[in-house]
Amino acid sequence: MKSYFKMTALICLFSAAFGNVSIAQSQNNPRKDTIITVKVSGITCSGDLPIIAKRVKQEKGIINCNAASKAAATTAFQVKYNPVEITYGQIVTAIQDAPSCDYPDERPFKVRKKK
Repeated sequence: MKSYFKMTALICLFSAAFGNVSIAQSQNNPRKDTIITVKVSGITCSGDLPIIAKRVKQEKGIINCNAASKAAATTAFQVKYNPVEITYGQIVTAIQDAPSCDYPDERPFKVRKKK
């Protein structure tokens, strides 16, 4: 009988100690997805678009990244992300870190600044 009460007490203590931790974490880290349009220059062909999207999607906190227009001197990308996990600056860095399809050793892409 004593072991039953000890086991019940341990289960209650364990649940109280660790159950509240997970609740607190979920309340402190709400997921609020944000969608932005980023204008990228330096694109020379349509082969650059999937390279940029793939590079951005590798970052933690990115939900999706797609070209919102055809390849042009300046091309828009729509990026859906969780701002709790990644910042706008980190997204810009990921885009500008993507290699060109014609010259894989070069990083020709530049993000146009927000106005």
